[in-house]
Amino acid sequence: ERVTPLTTLRSLLREAHPVEHLVLVRCEPGAASAVARALEAESLPGLLGTIAGDDTVLVAVQTQPDGARVLRRVEEL
Repeated sequence: ERVTPLTTLRSLLREAHPVEHLVLVRCEPGAASAVARALEAESLPGLLGTIAGDDTVLVAVQTQPDGARVLRRVEEL
């Protein structure tokens, strides 16, 4: 087997998912990590993970309906 940077990290990788939809959530400066953790703690169906910056969270979901569900949940708040 050919050794590449990714194959050397094999033991660190868990899984990968194709993403059909992303949800962008804007928040107050410095709050993105807390918002991302709270979204993940909700265990919403189809939410695969989040990436948090300073004031922006990118939410990866499996399907467009899952994205709509995340969006509704954020709007409820």
